[in-house]
Amino acid sequence: MRDIHFFYDEAGDVLYIAFHKGRKATSVSLNDNIVLRFDPETQKAVGLTLLDFSRLMEAPDPSPLWRLAELPATLRDMVWTVLTQPPISLYLCVATSPTEAHPAATLAQELSLADLLMVAA
Repeated sequence: MRDIHFFYDEAGDVLYIAFHKGRKATSVSLNDNIVLRFDPETQKAVGLTLLDFSRLMEAPDPSPLWRLAELPATLRDMVWTVLTQPPISLYLCVATSPTEAHPAATLAQELSLADLLMVAA
């Protein structure tokens, strides 16, 4: 089992989740708050960055992944595959499909900063 690393920047309210430290990755911004890092060769997640994490935790509505629609079809399909598989699917619940105008994501209900920081310690 791989080691998952969490780092929370309290001043910036940013949560960094690394699934594979030190691995080269492509970064894709899905909206203003969610950045996915993945290896395009293996189509595996490398990391996830959640900006304004506290606000995302409290948001009652899903966060539209509007930038996904701006990606070329091949890249969009690759990103969709990564988003809908573990480990990303353990942290983000993605609704709808990649071809819809605005798929949306919510943080997994089990995800809490306190639990993450306890795991990271």
